[in-house]
Amino acid sequence: MELNVKAISLAAGITAGIVSVICTAAFALAPEQAVSVGSLLMHGVAVQARPLTAVNAVAGIVLAVAFGIIVGAVFAGLNNKLLKK
Repeated sequence: MELNVKAISLAAGITAGIVSVICTAAFALAPEQAVSVGSLLMHGVAVQARPLTAVNAVAGIVLAVAFGIIVGAVFAGLNNKLLKK
């Protein structure tokens, strides 16, 4: 079954944006715990907290959405190409 690349891209971008908003809220409410969880998710990479400003929050959310769109497009495109083989 071929996937709609545009729909999958948008769904992945929206999902990444929602996750980013949740992460931003968690960091605003409990920065030390959020950094600890972030370090666990990054396989133990030392994550250093930066000041949470409105600009940083919005930039992070925008980047997450853009990354989600790209990942969704690559995923759906590869799926469709592999189905044709």
